[in-house]
Amino acid sequence: MIASGVVGFKTADDCKTVGYLTDENSFYLWTKGGDKVKVASDISSIEHVSKDLSTIYFIKDDSLYKKSADSEDKEKITSDISNVIKIYDSGEIYYTKEEASEINLIDYVDDDMAEADANLTKPEFPEYPDSPDYPYWRDYGTDEEYEAAKTQYKNDYEVYKAACDQIRADYNSAYEAYRAKLNRDSLREDLQNATVESTKYTLYYFNGTEETVVTDALVDGYSATCAADKPLMLVDIYNQSEVQKVKLSEISSSYEIESMVNAAFYSSSEKYIVIDSVLSIIDQTEGQIFKVAADGSAIYFLDDIFKDENEDGDIEYGDLYKITITENQASDPELYDSDVLNAVIYFKDNKLIYFKNGSNNKGDLYIDKEEVDYDVSWDRALYIDEVILYYTDWNNEKGGGTLKMFKDGAKTKIADDVYNYTITKDGDILYLYDYSYNYYTGTLYLYNKGESRKIDDDVNALIIVYEEEDREEQYYANVW
Repeated sequence: MIASGVVGFKTADDCKTVGYLTDENSFYLWTKGGDKVKVASDISSIEHVSKDLSTIYFIKDDSLYKKSADSEDKEKITSDISNVIKIYDSGEIYYTKEEASEINLIDYVDDDMAEADANLTKPEFPEYPDSPDYPYWRDYGTDEEYEAAKTQYKNDYEVYKAACDQIRADYNSAYEAYRAKLNRDSLREDLQNATVESTKYTLYYFNGTEETVVTDALVDGYSATCAADKPLMLVDIYNQSEVQKVKLSEISSSYEIESMVNAAFYSSSEKYIVIDSVLSIIDQTEGQIFKVAADGSAIYFLDDIFKDENEDGDIEYGDLYKITITENQASDPELYDSDVLNAVIYFKDNKLIYFKNGSNNKGDLYIDKEEVDYDVSWDRALYIDEVILYYTDWNNEKGGGTLKMFKDGAKTKIADDVYNYTITKDGDILYLYDYSYNYYTGTLYLYNKGESRKIDDDVNALIIVYEEEDREEQYYANVW
C-alpha cells in the first residue's frame, strides 16, 4: 500500500513516481524504493502538476504557489486569486482575480434642479375675489335701467370669471411644480441609496517572473479557449464606454440610470486573442465554435451562420475562417472553407477536422480541406493520435454502422454492423459486432494490422479508458 485517505493522484509515465492528495489536504510524492515526501499542506486545490511530478502549482489561502520537489520553500506567485485558467510547462500562467463592488447611481446624475427646488415651497390655497351681485328688477325704477344693470353684470362676471380662472391656473401650475419637486426629492432619496452590484474580472498573465494585467473587463473569469502548448487564448471582453451624466430633470426613476450604466458597461462584448499579454480583436460578426491549434499557430471559427430549411430539420452552416499566428502576430481572418456544418469542429495534432453537407447527425468528413468520407456520423467519431475512427451508414434501428479508420492519408473499412468501439494505446481496435437490443450482447473483436480476431461472445459493453492527454481537450484547464 502506498497511502490511505487519498482523494486524487497522478502517476509519472514510468509509473515509478506517484503524486497524491490526501483528505487532509496535503500533497505527497512517493517514489518506488524510496520514502514518501510531503510537498505541501493545507492546500485548497491542485492547479497543475508537471508530467514528471517534480513541480506542482496549488492554491492555499487564496494565493497561488509553486513548489518543486527539490526545494524546501514554496514560491508565492500571486494573492487574492479567483481562478487559474491555464498553466504552461514553461511557467507561464493565465489567471483571474475578481472584485465585487457597488456602483452608486447618484454619481451619474447632475442635479440641475437642486437650487430651484431648495427655494420652492408648497403654494398656499388662493383667495378668490367676491363675485359681482346679480341685479334684481325691483331695485330699478325703469326697465331701461334694469337692462343696463344686467349688461353691466354680465361684463363684471366675465371679468370675475377670468380672474378666478387665472388664479386657479396659477395655483395649479405652482402646485404641479411643487409636486414635481416632491417627486424629484423622492428620486434624490432613491438615488442616494441606489446601487448596481458589479463583479469585475481582471485577467493576468504571469511570464514566470512577474504578472501583467491583460484586461479588467473580462466577461467571464472562469473559462477561456486556450492553446495547449503556447500562452495564447481567446477571451470575451466587454465594450465598456464612459457613462455621461444625465440631468435629474430628464429622468423619472433610478431604473433609467441603472439601465444606462448596465448598457455602457455590460451590454456588448467582443472576442479577443491574447498572445502572452497582448490583446488583438477578432474581426467577425457572430463567430461560433472557436478552435485554437495546440501550438498556437492558428485559430479557426465559423461566421456568417445560416440555416438550411429541409425535411430533416434546421441545419446550420457557416463560413470557416482562419487566423494565422506568426511571430506572436495575428493575421486578419481569411476564408478557409464554405458551407461548413455548425456541429463538430475539432483540432487534433494541429489538423482541423470538420463536416459539410449534413443531415440526421451525418455529414461529409473533411480534414484540412480534404474530403475523407461521406455519410459519416459526426457524433460517434473518435480522434486518437494520428487515427480517426468513424461510422458510415449508421442505422439507429439496428444500432450499428460500418466502422472505418482513417490513418496516414488512407481510409480502411474495419467491419459492418459495429455497435461500439475503442482503440488501445498500442493501436489495436476493439469493437462490438452484431449487437442485439433484445439480449444486450454482441461479439467482441480485435482488429490489428488488417486482421480481425474474435475475442469473446455475449459481451454487454466496452469500458472505454483513454489516456489523460486524449481526454483533455485543449481549451480545458485545471485537470491534473
